[in-house]
Amino acid sequence: MKQTSFAALSALALALAAGSADAQVANGSFAGLAGWSTAGDAASVATGGTHLVLTNAYSDGLDDADGINRNLSHNDPWPTDLGGGDLESFVGVPDGALDPDTANFVDAVEGSAALQTFTTAAGGTLSFQWDFATTQPGGDPSLSDQAFVVIDGKVITLASTLAATNVLAGGAYAADTGWARWSATLGAGAHTIAFGVADVGSASDTSALSVTGVSVSSVPEASSLAMWVAGLGLLAALQRRRRSHG
Repeated sequence: MKQTSFAALSALALALAAGSADAQVANGSFAGLAGWSTAGDAASVATGGTHLVLTNAYSDGLDDADGINRNLSHNDPWPTDLGGGDLESFVGVPDGALDPDTANFVDAVEGSAALQTFTTAAGGTLSFQWDFATTQPGGDPSLSDQAFVVIDGKVITLASTLAATNVLAGGAYAADTGWARWSATLGAGAHTIAFGVADVGSASDTSALSVTGVSVSSVPEASSLAMWVAGLGLLAALQRRRRSHG
């Protein structure tokens, strides 16, 4: 009977611990694109581990002077600033929200994005890994393509071509930022996350945003935490009792 009670309490504690880790984003490793809505050129790429790749390349490849077609899906990037049916409306922000410097007429002209809405019962930490590559590193800020994430309608710039200082030898892109990790704290409730890349100033040249490892590590709710602590206390008491009765 004591052994049965011990096993039951162990299962209870483990169940409570597991229950505190809910709210995982669907298909955050991008084994395909199931669970994600996309606009423009979006693809799941398996090279070096599965990840999402978004580019601002046209399907005909004519936006790159070197003749390399960097479009992955045969879908053209979406235009911006149309007042509806554009990239901004897809990611849930007003027209102009993706423009780097509207005061100096530095505007996004097109781009691609992937989006997902999920619900978390408890607050937690959203995190992912990303890399930004481009055919036009450095140079003119007015032509500096952007990679961004939108969380619940807030646009956060991850990088621009000015930050792509890691020169690549060979391959489809001239330089990248290298892989980095990003995280933010979320509260309980529904959340929308969108990743995107945008051409800035002109539709020439190509940039790409790669993303993987999107997940939410939740914290336990107060009631669950209290039950978990109580269960662990009962386990400890039962173990002491078993020892005392030899």
